[in-house]
Amino acid sequence: MFIRKSARGVLINSQNRILLFKFVFPEIQSKKVLWVTPGGGVKKRII
Repeated sequence: MFIRKSARGVLINSQNRILLFKFVFPEIQSKKVLWVTPGGGVKKRII
């Protein structure tokens, strides 16, 4: 099994609103919608 390193952030403003990104997949018959927190894959960085 491949393990992918990733990081996610939960950003909350002064009005207690959370930042989410909306992904729509129109090619799927049910037009799947996902709401996700900002973030993604993490790569090893050589300095």
